[in-house]
Amino acid sequence: MAGATSGEVSGLRGQAHDLVSWLQWVAEGLRVAWDASGGPAFIGTFNEWFFDEPEDDDSPVPEREHAAVLPVFARDARRSGDPVLAGAALELPDDAYLVDLRAVAPPVELPFQTGEWPGGTAVYRRFHGGTVVAAVPADV
Repeated sequence: MAGATSGEVSGLRGQAHDLVSWLQWVAEGLRVAWDASGGPAFIGTFNEWFFDEPEDDDSPVPEREHAAVLPVFARDARRSGDPVLAGAALELPDDAYLVDLRAVAPPVELPFQTGEWPGGTAVYRRFHGGTVVAAVPADV
């Protein structure tokens, strides 16, 4: 996963559990954009759908609901009693964030409060087949 820079919040958006599911999600978006645009404005409509950023309130593209997940600090995950989270947290500094996606269906927003880190820069790591995601201060 690529790093991100932000003054206050750094985050990711997960759309699918695997490549096949992601491709099905994109195909659905193509269909929704085509149906909503009537053809000529297809590219703009698809971009609104893909990036989940409708241009305005009158957009033919409905806003998607995202699952809510709360990150936990690695220092807390080590004591969680969950062997998957605790194992991932052992490889991370105390102030890294972890998000558990095992019971979450996409799409999901992964908000990481990185403003207290120098420069607010995060590097992302995946554990347990991508079902646990971590945001780690880039300077660690």
